[in-house]
Amino acid sequence: MALAPLTWADTHRAPQRAGLHVSHSSEDAGWTSLFASLQAGQRYEVTFPAVKHHLLVIPVASKVAIMGNIGGLPTHHTLLPGSITLIPGGFAGTTRIVSSGKTHSSMHLYLRQELLETIQEDMFGNSGGALEPVIGRVDPLLRGLAAEIRDLLLQPHSLTGAYVETLTQMLGSWLLRKYVPRQPVAKPPPRLSAQQVARVIAHVETHLDHDLSLTSLAALLQVSVTRLSAGFKARTGSTPYQFILRSRVDKAVELLRNSCLGMSEIALACGFCDQPHMVNVVQRLTGLTPGTIRRSH
Repeated sequence: MALAPLTWADTHRAPQRAGLHVSHSSEDAGWTSLFASLQAGQRYEVTFPAVKHHLLVIPVASKVAIMGNIGGLPTHHTLLPGSITLIPGGFAGTTRIVSSGKTHSSMHLYLRQELLETIQEDMFGNSGGALEPVIGRVDPLLRGLAAEIRDLLLQPHSLTGAYVETLTQMLGSWLLRKYVPRQPVAKPPPRLSAQQVARVIAHVETHLDHDLSLTSLAALLQVSVTRLSAGFKARTGSTPYQFILRSRVDKAVELLRNSCLGMSEIALACGFCDQPHMVNVVQRLTGLTPGTIRRSH
């Protein structure tokens, strides 16, 4: 059964309870395994209930002092911009935030519990432990993934499904590897058959103008997204998202060379968000602008 998108109703609603100004959120983005929001405000105190999904809090602009308790554990830390605070599902608490600046800006990321359960099973079997709270950890990989998600909030577009799911899979896998005490040794990556990979490739190549999500590709093979991602990369050397992007660029180059379609028409036909997005990706992957490719033929 398809999962419903995550919304504010699935979160602690901490920014809303504290009266913060929420500038951006994924409320209407349709993301099924991730909810994200950007908010800012003055010092505040908020009591939040337990929810089943896992929260990452990242200060954006200035360092903040956090006091209170999480799951009954006393908390008194200074959080640096870009640091990671993890509140696992099932933890309630009370926090008081005091910013070193006039306002406190932060990003909240919620990862769906069912996603982590699937990744846990695929990577470690059923013997793994549970996430525990982490306060103010400097983690360059999580900070980089959070920055990518922030960019998607600031420049939203419907054709980002596969990328959002790839980022979410990476977030979940990293949390389970690094922040679960006594985690067992990971299982070898699950493999896909050559026929399964061929089926994914054929589907991608005939649906480039659609929002190709990893969930839909996994459903095509009746496997989990984790198995799809790991198995596809083991067979091809590329993640499904990288293959989708490369296929879109190859199709765009073909149309630039052999058709009279306009740039914006080619962008839509190949599944890019818009013409500027196509220009950026084509130049990054080929070293040439679409205009240069067209003029050379």
